[in-house]
Amino acid sequence: MKKILQLTKRILGNKLTKQVRPIGHGVKSKLAAFRFGNPSKSLKIIAITGTKGKTTTTVFTGRLMNLVGIKTGFISTAVLCVDGVKEIINPYKMTSIDGFYLQKYLREMVHNGCEYVVLEMSSQGLEQNRHWGLNPFDTGVFLNLYPEHLEAHGGMDNYLACKTKLFEHLKPSGKVVLVGDPDQQEFVKKIVQILPATVKKTYLAQERDYRFLNHSSLLKKILKFGNLTIPTNQIADFELKNLAFAIEITNSIKPILNADLAGVVSQMRSTVPGRMELAVDNLEKNISEHTYHLSILVDYAHEPESLRQLMKTLDGWRKDGQFTHLMHVISSDGAGRDDWKKPVMGEISFKVVDKLIITTDNFDAGDNPADIVRLLGENIPDGSPNVFSDLRRRDAFTRALGLAQQIAVGCDGAKILIVSTNVGSEEGLTQPEGLIEWDEVEIWKEMTTR
Repeated sequence: MKKILQLTKRILGNKLTKQVRPIGHGVKSKLAAFRFGNPSKSLKIIAITGTKGKTTTTVFTGRLMNLVGIKTGFISTAVLCVDGVKEIINPYKMTSIDGFYLQKYLREMVHNGCEYVVLEMSSQGLEQNRHWGLNPFDTGVFLNLYPEHLEAHGGMDNYLACKTKLFEHLKPSGKVVLVGDPDQQEFVKKIVQILPATVKKTYLAQERDYRFLNHSSLLKKILKFGNLTIPTNQIADFELKNLAFAIEITNSIKPILNADLAGVVSQMRSTVPGRMELAVDNLEKNISEHTYHLSILVDYAHEPESLRQLMKTLDGWRKDGQFTHLMHVISSDGAGRDDWKKPVMGEISFKVVDKLIITTDNFDAGDNPADIVRLLGENIPDGSPNVFSDLRRRDAFTRALGLAQQIAVGCDGAKILIVSTNVGSEEGLTQPEGLIEWDEVEIWKEMTTR
């Protein structure tokens, strides 16, 4: 099938392929829905979109819905759940999965007695009409819009137009939860313009509706939601923003009593796999009679705004004394795909971390990995002594651990945090020789316990 698609693309050319693809995906999605008995007609659909936070908000909403007694399945970039209980890693390396598999999972959810499904919706999936096989949505959620994926969409206006497709597919009797932050109101107004007057609108704005508080001694955060103060298992402000949206979405369907909310939130797992996931937590190590503590964090952060928020969080931890040194293993997509963002991301990290190691993750035979590394370092001054590069990801991890030892020798008692980004929970890396097994969290654990 892959070879047939590649041949078709060569025959049609990129421009015609881009025009034809949405029709092909849309028809395929409708046929798949018919093949599996139109399962979405038996489910109420919550569809979530935005530039950042989609995955975590989708998973948090699904988990909360199940905790309050509404059996719910969910499909996100990171994990899938078809029975309201067990989560499995998304094996398809995409947000809006192929229409056949989407309908197959929806059929399983119906079979397992799910009442709701929460779907993470990407702009490219919406552009390609992968939602055509779905019943109109009961709830639509808009988190934010930032200038990402612009090469793929051809500009910010086209990017927003793809996002609004979600709200065009909403039931007239449906609900929307919209970000109320001032910097997003230009986009929110354009979405509201297409909504039927019968749609119930809820706006959620930071500071007005929710705030973040630091715990006195732990990384874990406290959410101030309305008049409630809720201890959470989350460790970053942007995670709490996603949690606030998940609470609001759930409340719009089944209000959670104030007395129950803190208890429900406390039962939630602390992370989404590959998102702000501590692979190594405060591990005591020794080198040349020097003791240091090592923590390793895995996060997806594959776009500039997500990386900017991550770096802000890490810098805050360092200023609070949680860590003395920050190191970052950064990578990005193959050369030729969103190249504009690579120098921006390298610069964002360079301005915050103590040591930066530039490397690669997924690339194929048509990519030169050296180009990926070069682009990530393009905005970094030549000869910067704290910037390193390794073409292979495992070599970059080895270098990071070696640099941590060097820091420890010069700073006894150092508390070092290494963060690796752009892979998250992927179960394999695409390489010219094929797919290689890769579990970022497990590899870090293996390399630090030898």
